[in-house]
Amino acid sequence: MAIGAATQPIPNNLPNPAGVQVPYQVIATAGAITIPSGIVELTEAGATAVTLALPDANGLVLMISSKTAQTHTVTVASGLHGLGAGEDVGTFGGAVDDCVILASVGGYWVQVANVNVTFA
Repeated sequence: MAIGAATQPIPNNLPNPAGVQVPYQVIATAGAITIPSGIVELTEAGATAVTLALPDANGLVLMISSKTAQTHTVTVASGLHGLGAGEDVGTFGGAVDDCVILASVGGYWVQVANVNVTFA
């Protein structure tokens, strides 16, 4: 991916001697996560619902972060680990900087880290 509007630099507090950029998406209204990996910020003033399709490759990493104090939801196709309806909707707890980090493994998204996001 070329460096441009769809990328952001690695935060200043992390070493980044090569100027590496990562894909970046801001979601301000209900919709879909469209980047395969990178950083997604949920910025809608009210709670928003977003969807996440199955990954198209293994080894992708996606961080989804709330920048507003809302109970946003992320619906993951086929659920985390492919477990279906019991693990498909992640609800953010309602605080700024609630986030979840997902990685693609075996054709599904798996949870790597979580700050105040509950999947059910």
